[in-house]
Amino acid sequence: MMTLEECRQVCSGNCPCTAYSSLDISNGDKGCLLWYGELIDIRKWSERGHDIYIKMDPSEQGSTRKKAKILAVSFSLLMATILLILILLRYKRRKKKLKLNEDIELPLFPFSAITRATNNFSFNKKIGEGGFGPVYKGVLEEGQEIAVKTLSRTSMQGLDEYKNEVIYIAKLQH
Repeated sequence: MMTLEECRQVCSGNCPCTAYSSLDISNGDKGCLLWYGELIDIRKWSERGHDIYIKMDPSEQGSTRKKAKILAVSFSLLMATILLILILLRYKRRKKKLKLNEDIELPLFPFSAITRATNNFSFNKKIGEGGFGPVYKGVLEEGQEIAVKTLSRTSMQGLDEYKNEVIYIAKLQH
């Protein structure tokens, strides 16, 4: 009569077996079934509800664990690298946006000078309508002609887009 532990001891060490199982033989007696070579058609045998224990070389067990650790570390490094790249791209994008706004110094005019130049945004001074709102023609007190682009309250575009467009227009004029 052999227990599972006794079968394990028989199959361990220098035994050339491939797998083992503990069997109920008859009358409560137990036995040990050993496989040698390739495991073929074990599904037919396992239908009777017995567990088969496949013997592995200890070096293979360590290799599997080592591969899993290498895979986990590699995946972690890959995710960290992707995250770092995304952070750097976002930083670079923000820096470029700030640089764009700082590249050009736009002249600042008092609102009163602009209202005088456009005759208080008179309909007669209106020269067009853009995505942000109406555009007015004006003449400053020094005689310089200007275009005044306004941001309409009903515009679907935001203040940042408006500022960027004004900067681009100013760059084209310079």
